Amino acid sequence: NRYMQPSTLPMKGDFGAAPVAAERQMYEAELSKVRKENSFLKDQVSRLVSELRDYQVQFPYANAGGGTTAPLDLPPWMANEDLMSPLFSAYDSRLSELSAITEKQRLALDAFGEQ
Repeated sequence: NRYMQPSTLPMKGDFGAAPVAAERQMYEAELSKVRKENSFLKDQVSRLVSELRDYQVQFPYANAGGGTTAPLDLPPWMANEDLMSPLFSAYDSRLSELSAITEKQRLALDAFGEQ
């Protein structure tokens, strides 16, 4: 029998509903992933801009050279929050530790200068 049986024919309005739902779910999952990556990258940019601003205030005469640079071809793991978050946590912890040491030494220096 080369013709479809009536029971296997799609009902009116039922053309591809299951594949459309599956495709929609796939796109929503991808959209969620892209939004999470976007948020993570915005945080990275914010951190880098802050560090660059501090560096430029500290060394106003330093210039990395004018002009444009070629776009970076970053490896995919650089945008992976699961891989980079522990690194940033360790970095933030180390910055806090160094800031505390610097403040302690500044206070000790001030106290020594008052003697």
